[in-house]
Amino acid sequence: VKYCGETADRYMDKGYSVCVKKLGTIGVTVEIMRPGTRLPHEISIFSDEELANRAAAAEQTEEVTE
Repeated sequence: VKYCGETADRYMDKGYSVCVKKLGTIGVTVEIMRPGTRLPHEISIFSDEELANRAAAAEQTEEVTE
C-alpha cells in the first residue's frame, strides 16, 4: 500500500465514512489499491535476445496494422 505521492493519488481508491453512536463518533478511512496495479518500482530487465525478439514482434504487428 502506498501512502503518499503520485502513486497513491493515481492507483489508490479512498473512502471515508462517519457513524454517530450513543457513546461517540466513529470515523473510518479505507484505502484500496486497484487490482492489477503495476507499481513504478516493479521493473523488468530483459536480455539482449529478448529485446531483439520484442522489437521484431513489434515491427511485425506494425506491418500488419498498416
